[in-house]
Amino acid sequence: MTKGVCNIASIPIQIPYLILIAISAASGWAVFLIYMTRIKRYAPEALVFAECRRKQLPLCELIVGNTVSWNVERPIQDGSVMVRVKDYGKGIDPTVLGSDPALVAKGGLQVYHRSPAYVFDLPPNHVRALLAIVEYARNNPDYDDLAILSDSDLIALVSTDRGNLEHNCAAYIDKKDSKLPVGRLVNLIETLQDESATLPLKSGTFSYSQGIRLNPSRFTPQNFEAILNILRAEDQANYHAQFTDYLKIGGGGFLLLIGVGYAAKMMGWV
Repeated sequence: MTKGVCNIASIPIQIPYLILIAISAASGWAVFLIYMTRIKRYAPEALVFAECRRKQLPLCELIVGNTVSWNVERPIQDGSVMVRVKDYGKGIDPTVLGSDPALVAKGGLQVYHRSPAYVFDLPPNHVRALLAIVEYARNNPDYDDLAILSDSDLIALVSTDRGNLEHNCAAYIDKKDSKLPVGRLVNLIETLQDESATLPLKSGTFSYSQGIRLNPSRFTPQNFEAILNILRAEDQANYHAQFTDYLKIGGGGFLLLIGVGYAAKMMGWV
């Protein structure tokens, strides 16, 4: 060893220590791999939650029938009002719709609920309201005649504007067999509309999947994507049409200038 200089190669390290260090490093790496494998196998959602918190993105609970999954809700580009969710497609950012605020988990993580049946998110209070209406109608003897309707049909009629109510009610009445006149059904639905407007929301636990089945709206992400494609095609067609018009106007103006210049030259003005 030279004075003032530390030569690492000259430091004696016994072979057993090297073996111990290698074994410790390999063991640590093996434990880490086992840990990550167990997370991916038994808690794959943990990686989604971690990404949402790290990047401050909303968490989307995607409900399909009786299954549920969690995905990151990302804007398709900075400043866009549209979002993209894996296994769902494109949707609309709930913050621009003025709907109920998102549920908030620990650390300020925003949580939205979506279904492939809708392009919009489904707020918890919306689901509670639908379930409250059905529960009220089914437990009230005054509405026993509405037993001919399924829960989803009942909500569809309650959601109908009164100007279309008689027409829509007629579609649920079998004129040959039903003992319920259309007028009676219309009156019952109108009364239920009035009374449900002041019903308290269903409290306690509730089923999101049931609320999704009851929701009368059916505007899917696929419908949304199709509309976007139509708008893009129309916009592109309009752009080409406008560009062609500009070319015609510009060409006509250019020819007009040539004609005016030639006439001025022939008349000796220039």
